[in-house]
Amino acid sequence: VEGDGIVLRTEAGISKVYFTELPREVQERFHWAKPEAPREPFYSRWAAAVEDPAVLAKIIAAVTSIIASVALVIRYIRSRRQPTTTVRGASRRKAVHRTRL
Repeated sequence: VEGDGIVLRTEAGISKVYFTELPREVQERFHWAKPEAPREPFYSRWAAAVEDPAVLAKIIAAVTSIIASVALVIRYIRSRRQPTTTVRGASRRKAVHRTRL
């Protein structure tokens, strides 16, 4: 017994009978299941969806909103990390000089 059929050895020689050629009862007896058809590729569903202009507009709107949301979150996080006030015009030398007086 092989994965796709039964090998028969007789005096006349060796022959193979495939499960697809056997009756359903024999197939069930050897626990053989008909192989499933290959799945449809993921990208072909997208290609079919893009052909419809309304669906294409929805996809573009969804992607745009996701990108805008991510950009706003990144901008918010960066704004929180930067200091709110900066010291300008004061050199370190002047600060040291004032503390000595």
